[in-house]
Amino acid sequence: ARAAIDSARRLQAGFVLAFMGDAALARRSGDMRRAAARLRAVIARVPPEPVLHAELARALAATGEADAALQETARALALAPSHPEATLLRAELLAARGDVAGAERECRRLLSAQPGHAGAWAALG
Repeated sequence: ARAAIDSARRLQAGFVLAFMGDAALARRSGDMRRAAARLRAVIARVPPEPVLHAELARALAATGEADAALQETARALALAPSHPEATLLRAELLAARGDVAGAERECRRLLSAQPGHAGAWAALG
């Protein structure tokens, strides 16, 4: 039984690595729909990880799925409240919706955690 469990763990790890690699290749080639699909598959199989939700949010935003991207930034930030990429992407998505106050709030929250964050300062203008 132990050998079967170890084998299953190795298969799971191999699956996750393969799908993460394919997601990275898809992102680099501009195929954000494939990247999002691969990231969703990985997220369904691993413990919660903020960077995965932030990456999925970025892929979803690139495909025009702003609502889903905002949900993924919320998931990333629930796991890591000062995650810089998720926070900045959330600010960008809010600004694109016309929620300037929300975008500014996210940038200021990021700056309270990382005062020198160039992206947050640039977004504030």
